[in-house]
Order: sequence, then structure tokens, then C-alpha cells
Amino acid sequence: MENKKKIERRKLGNSSLYVSPVGLGVMQFAGGGGMFNFMFLKIPQQEKDRIVKTALESGINWFDTAEYYGRGQSERTLREGLANNQVKDEDVLIATKWWPALRTAGNMRHTISTRQKNLE
Repeated sequence: MENKKKIERRKLGNSSLYVSPVGLGVMQFAGGGGMFNFMFLKIPQQEKDRIVKTALESGINWFDTAEYYGRGQSERTLREGLANNQVKDEDVLIATKWWPALRTAGNMRHTISTRQKNLE
């Protein structure tokens, strides 16, 4: 998606990545699923697509989600929203988080492939 205006970007730590000063958290995209069923209403995918489009048009290039948000529902519907807006992988950054409850750090590697699958 091409932005019509110059958008501010900030270097992310010591990396070569540049992010918008503000990102979009998409916990609400988990509505209707998992632990967040009671907290957030289910949002139709078409509305999620509009939210993603508005964020992108406003200059946001990074999104925050997590495994815990609807057992990956937030990750999956963010992926769909980006695809429905014809966003290239290299044009956005996605931060997702691993849920540590009742797990050890060694278990993290067992869920990485699920995180990737939800987001690819």
C-alpha cells in the first residue's frame, strides 16, 4: 500500500528496521474467540480490513498481537486484513507475544511454528 504523504519512521534499537512512532495493537481482533470472547465483540473481517487500511493510510507500519489473543485468532485475522489490503510482507512489522503461563522458556520453540503459520 502506497502512502501519499511522507511518514515519520524511527530506527528500532540497533536494528536496520524503521517503525512508525505509533503502532496498532489488535487484541480486539480476537473478539468472539478464546479468553477474550467476553471482553470484545466479534468484529466482521471486513471491518478489521478497514481498521488495518486506516492504520496503514495513517502511516502505521507495525502491529502488535499475541498468541493469547483468541488462541491466535488476532494473529490470523491481522494476517487476513493485511492480505486483503494487498500489503507486502516487507512493508510492515508484526510483534507477537508468547504466553508463558504454565510453560518454561524451553517450550517457546514449540510454539514458534504456530505463530509463524498464523501470520504467513
